[in-house]
Amino acid sequence: MTCVSIDPGIETGWAAWDTHKPTWKLVNVGILSPAGTAWDTRLRNLCMLFKAYVIEPYAPTKAIIEMGQFFESEGGQLCARRGDLAKLLLATGALYGMLRTHCNTGIVLVKPSQWKGQLPKKIVEQRIRRILGSKLCEQLDIQSHAWDAVGVGLWAQNRL
Repeated sequence: MTCVSIDPGIETGWAAWDTHKPTWKLVNVGILSPAGTAWDTRLRNLCMLFKAYVIEPYAPTKAIIEMGQFFESEGGQLCARRGDLAKLLLATGALYGMLRTHCNTGIVLVKPSQWKGQLPKKIVEQRIRRILGSKLCEQLDIQSHAWDAVGVGLWAQNRL
């Protein structure tokens, strides 16, 4: 069985896990950066990339997706006014819809506050390196949004 953990957005981080053993094995990670200038074009391209790079090669039977969350901060309000939260939720829904037919053991939606609390990205990255080992992290070349995707997967295993 394979599980994918996802940090959705117009740049989507993903991690594929082999779940045959009690402690899942991280198989691969990546970031999908769709081309296009118009939002609908980028969303369509994101779905095509997700199918080609995640669904087809890994045939996931389970998925854990970070769900968008509104924060009352100044930055959170700015993102909401720009429409970023709406776009994030639309991307999340599109990926959820694509996974729905594949994930016979379920799809879990998790808020950032559930899986990482208030921890900054740098601390999350340090914890992931400690749990998985720096060598594996460097070998897989984990970057940007893929760190959060890996963190979501570790959270699902109660390891983060």
